[in-house]
Amino acid sequence: MSHKNHSCYIFRCHNRHQSVDEFLFLAVPFPVTCEFRAEVTGMMQYLHVRSPRHCASWLGLCKCTWNTNFMKLLALQDRLSSSSSSSSNDAHDGSSSSSRGPKYELIKPGRYLLKEGELLKLCRREMQPRYFILLSDVLLYTSQVTGGPGGALRLNYELTLEGMRVETPKAEDFKNEFSVISTSRSFTLQASSAEERDEWLRALREAIADNAFRRSSFMQAKIPTYPVPTSSTLGKQAPVWIPDYRVTMCQQCTAAFTLTFRRHHCRACGKVVCDHCSANRAPLQYKRNQVARVCDSCFEVLQRDFQKKCDEAGRGDTLRAQFKRGVRESGRARSRRKVPDRLVEVCASDASSQMCGYLRVLLRRSWRRGWFVLKDRVLYEYRAPQDVMALYSLPVLGYDIQPMDKEVKEVTEDLDNCLAFQLSHRGQPPLLFQADSPHLAEKWIQAMKEAVVLT
Repeated sequence: MSHKNHSCYIFRCHNRHQSVDEFLFLAVPFPVTCEFRAEVTGMMQYLHVRSPRHCASWLGLCKCTWNTNFMKLLALQDRLSSSSSSSSNDAHDGSSSSSRGPKYELIKPGRYLLKEGELLKLCRREMQPRYFILLSDVLLYTSQVTGGPGGALRLNYELTLEGMRVETPKAEDFKNEFSVISTSRSFTLQASSAEERDEWLRALREAIADNAFRRSSFMQAKIPTYPVPTSSTLGKQAPVWIPDYRVTMCQQCTAAFTLTFRRHHCRACGKVVCDHCSANRAPLQYKRNQVARVCDSCFEVLQRDFQKKCDEAGRGDTLRAQFKRGVRESGRARSRRKVPDRLVEVCASDASSQMCGYLRVLLRRSWRRGWFVLKDRVLYEYRAPQDVMALYSLPVLGYDIQPMDKEVKEVTEDLDNCLAFQLSHRGQPPLLFQADSPHLAEKWIQAMKEAVVLT
């Protein structure tokens, strides 16, 4: 008979011409089961009684059997199991706790551990530590149990690798961040360094590719490809929520948020919008058609797509009734401020920009920190990295990038020549900028040099 293990197949063959305790063993790679561990323990005891001379070989075999990977899985299983018996509060993002449901079985045939570690998750108002466990078929999203046994973990989500993808931001200011996008849950994570982020990206992408290859081999089909979400996949995949602190205005109507004019998230696209622009309700497929808050733009797309499907299928009255448009307040359109088109033609998170990131600009002998975007030879400034309206725009064509003037050095404090550069134009006062690091300053200077001239 045979037993599966991450290190070996064990074949036990009885020899009729020898004693009952003579066996033949053959080792080839494969995964392990808990039943095999129990049987090996029993067989070790049996051989110890019947044939002491084979005990040493069995002990060596068991050292190979209970390898490092399997022992790590057992340790993680204990940490998840200990949290099921401890009382803890729900996570900040409203995730479900494993202590409420049945015990999670971490060890399964064919499953092995790839990577584990703590990462910072970008929540609505701040970053919070979460513990992630990458297995060969799923990604476990867990959190530390407060007041529980040492190292106890609470399972928040089990995310299958099928259809999952990872993305990285373009801005250098967020070089330690990456986004995990799956059907049921999507979020942005931050590593402690760029090297750690690259390790996670490499492990996730390899695990996703290997999982797709195994599934396609099993189904005798080609490796599936998963396209980037478009309007046709809106509501079918969980969006990545934009953190509150990276937006200062509604991403629909550009109204500025205040203590009383609060932020809300569209459950379909993840954008930060005001209550007026997200008063609609619509069923979302990734939520199993549960009704959720959606913005005006997503409501139109979801309703149009649903109506098209209903016309083709000739049914869907139950879900159609769940689409509810928000009540339009009279006079709200007149109260909207008029915004010049040049300030809304490019958003702060534009993916096709030549350069974007935080800079400090000198205004009236004081530094102001802002988010700047350089696109099509125009420099835009925003209050936050996800705003949709710029504070101002400056065409840089014809400007010169010059070293710091001595007069400017005398009136400014805490100025580092390695970080600073200035844009100057005949008849206008120079604009002085300062980056966060020498590397970013060099990238900004290079991008500016390409933008100020026609090529």
